[in-house]
Amino acid sequence: MTTGTAGDGGYLVENAFGYGQNISVEKEGYLPPLHREVVFENITNRLDLELEPEPPQARTAPGFSAGMGILALAGGLLAVRARRRREG
Repeated sequence: MTTGTAGDGGYLVENAFGYGQNISVEKEGYLPPLHREVVFENITNRLDLELEPEPPQARTAPGFSAGMGILALAGGLLAVRARRRREG
């Protein structure tokens, strides 16, 4: 089962009363997913989980991976090289 959070961070998991659940929480820009094993003992339960933000140097622009950065750099170097050949 998968659920998303509301604007306030709250979420709803239905029909889980009395069953052991493996809860995983993840969000882009935060350290690897947080995992907890819980048993919901009541119809309504509160479970507060807090994710740790990634250090700023570990973040990349959305849609921009290290591999894409290498390709962009290589393309830039090839363009400079071609320009020098035309001018020289």
